[in-house]
Amino acid sequence: MKKGLLMTSALVAAGMLTLGHDAQAQQKPTNPVQLRLGGYVEEIVGQAFNRLPATHNGTAGLTPTGQGGIPGTFDQQTESEIHVIGDGRLDNGLVIRAVFEMEVSGSPGQTWDEAYVILRNGFGQLILGNEDPVAELMTAGYGNGLTASAGADMTYSTQNFMPVPNTFSNSPTNSSARSAFIESPDNNDSSKIIYVSPRFFGLQAGVSYAPEARTQLDQGDTTSAAGSGANSGGTVDANKRLPANDLLHDMWSAGLNYEFAAGSAKFGLATGYVVAQKPNMHFTTGSGANANASSAKQWGIGGRMDLGGWRAILGYKQGANIDNGPTGAINDAAVAPGLFSTLSSTTNANNSVSGYGINGGVMYSFGPNAVSVNARYGTERGTWFAGSTTPDRITTAIASYARTLAPGIKWTANLMWASYNDQPQTDRDFRSGAVTTSIRLDF
Repeated sequence: MKKGLLMTSALVAAGMLTLGHDAQAQQKPTNPVQLRLGGYVEEIVGQAFNRLPATHNGTAGLTPTGQGGIPGTFDQQTESEIHVIGDGRLDNGLVIRAVFEMEVSGSPGQTWDEAYVILRNGFGQLILGNEDPVAELMTAGYGNGLTASAGADMTYSTQNFMPVPNTFSNSPTNSSARSAFIESPDNNDSSKIIYVSPRFFGLQAGVSYAPEARTQLDQGDTTSAAGSGANSGGTVDANKRLPANDLLHDMWSAGLNYEFAAGSAKFGLATGYVVAQKPNMHFTTGSGANANASSAKQWGIGGRMDLGGWRAILGYKQGANIDNGPTGAINDAAVAPGLFSTLSSTTNANNSVSGYGINGGVMYSFGPNAVSVNARYGTERGTWFAGSTTPDRITTAIASYARTLAPGIKWTANLMWASYNDQPQTDRDFRSGAVTTSIRLDF
């Protein structure tokens, strides 16, 4: 199947490129590539109010991460990206676009984020490079809470101002309970091949394949790539890469969406699926090579309705076998002297974020103003304690108001709340609220 997709993609690309005139390569381009800049910057100020349970025993398990302070934290944060986009067109009408995105600040910050090329014509789109899996691309505008949010979003804003207890996953895209993005087993921006069909009678489909995961070294980060386990250490050699079978690999994704109208109302439905083969690690202790070898997967469905100034969304996402890492210590000598942090060399097999999440939201826009309410509830396996079979529970909610001050300039006010129930250790439960305001410029 992999060979078939690679061959098909090569043929589609070759067919698109060879439809032009034979002499085109010898002629001066009539439509030179146009370069433009884009991106955004958002400045955020907020106050968090964190509350410990009365029975908190002070043991490990409730040291918040991020900007976490107890009982509350005042903070100012910046989110910003720079986008460099190049557009070109062949005489046959084929559009070729190159996109480079750099995280100036925020998550992860000060590193390039995505880089890919799009080839587009009447046969659809072929995307090559570091981009989200097609399951994410084709479902994000439907059941995702960000689609119906006037201001802050539940995926990132909640963890930015309201600390996540360290018994829960700090990766919102890994955790089904915290995010509707269907992308985690694909390692988000891993290098891949994507095909998206044209829309026929409201229906659109897509498929993508990524040979291996994207590491921090691939992102140009040489400061945090060294392993943290007993067998880790040494300097990071940017020329060394972990073999493909020592990372998430052979990652497939598929997506489908459908749009239709009924009277004055417009509807959209979408579903996506992504699966990745687990690492075949080399171990010195623990359960041996190829531990936790089950494939990791996520899938989800979502729907959107637009009527007048109203928009409503509803989404569901489920993940399975999304373990944070392998059992036992990794023998670095068998692979490479440095491991990127998302594969900790001492992670316990019980530390997993498999689970589900369901979210809903409503937004109303009137003139330059918009208000919205979004909520999400989900479970994740988290750190299961001995004898426990009860998953952890996460509930988040955001109410927002936004006003467009001028084209590309928006001011928001947000009220956020989050609840983390660490089962069965109720003395480690955590509640948090936050009030934030922001100014954002899109250019």
